[in-house]
Amino acid sequence: MSSIDILAIIERLHEEKKKNRIVPDHVTEIELISEMCREVITTLNHLVENGSITAFRTLNDKAYLVNK
Repeated sequence: MSSIDILAIIERLHEEKKKNRIVPDHVTEIELISEMCREVITTLNHLVENGSITAFRTLNDKAYLVNK
């Protein structure tokens, strides 16, 4: 199972802001959630590519099933 390292994401976003001299350099909740969503989507795409899960469209969304 893949996991998201929230502390590492906060640290990375904070360091990027400091490096780029963005003020204030704190990480907001929406920035954190957006980055976590990007990582979740990337992980889901990798799981689909390696055959661990199947992705399909529903009427209003995308759904996943674990392949056994």
